[in-house]
Amino acid sequence: MTHIQLISKAIDFIENNLKEQIGIEDVARKAGCSLYHFARLFNRYTHHTPYDYMMRRRLAESAGELLFTDKKIIDIALDYCFNNPETFSRTFKKVFGVQPKQWRKQKNEQAGFLMPRLTRDHLLQLQKGAYLKPVKMEQEALHLVGLMAPVNSNEGKEEVLHDLFMNELKKWDYSLQDARYYGAVCYWQSIHNRGFSYFIGIESDMKDFAPGQFVTKIIQSFPCIRFIHKGAFKNRRLTLDYIYHTWQPKAGENRRPDLELYYFGNSLQNMDDKGREIEIYIPV
Repeated sequence: MTHIQLISKAIDFIENNLKEQIGIEDVARKAGCSLYHFARLFNRYTHHTPYDYMMRRRLAESAGELLFTDKKIIDIALDYCFNNPETFSRTFKKVFGVQPKQWRKQKNEQAGFLMPRLTRDHLLQLQKGAYLKPVKMEQEALHLVGLMAPVNSNEGKEEVLHDLFMNELKKWDYSLQDARYYGAVCYWQSIHNRGFSYFIGIESDMKDFAPGQFVTKIIQSFPCIRFIHKGAFKNRRLTLDYIYHTWQPKAGENRRPDLELYYFGNSLQNMDDKGREIEIYIPV
């Protein structure tokens, strides 16, 4: 059994027992190795301790139930092995910044807050070397021109917008030899829910062309953390999950919750290339 298979087996056991009173010793035994060896391997491949992973997944699932069910808070706490509501509330606030009651009232439904189950793809992404090393910097102001559309699910709509944008650019006599392509996820909050729009564009002041359906997006300079996602653009969620659920809690950085900025370089070609590198800027 490879290490990836061993950790995947342990994760399966944790996920199947989020509502059961199990200890890390039980997980190590299920994985078939000593507690010490298991803890070292788990941390190496997930960047979490086994206990931290189990607690954060219990909190994520309980947070989802607070949003999408009418179950009493005390019942949810007990379901996920918190012995009393005080412990649950204290731990919940430490992770999400608000009490469970406030979370439910605010309808703060944002997938980025809820740590997902780690998959084999997550584990493989974390083993790609130094690409996930954070770099603190100041992102300069950008004047972008492109297309923007609301996107409320992971259905590949961003890639469709890329194709539409490139097709529109071809209609205009505009040199793209030195174009710099950016994508931006712009979150919005309404009374009832939270979603986001996706923007794809190039740096331009629109002096050379002004297609009617294009929109201008001005992004002011901002302090940020830069990461590099290695792999297909459609798999960027693997890197974002690491940023929001592993790096950020440990670093203690406060993420600005309204923007993610991507830099694609001088081309939108080969977006499914496993060797592609995409810069991700997270405002802080």
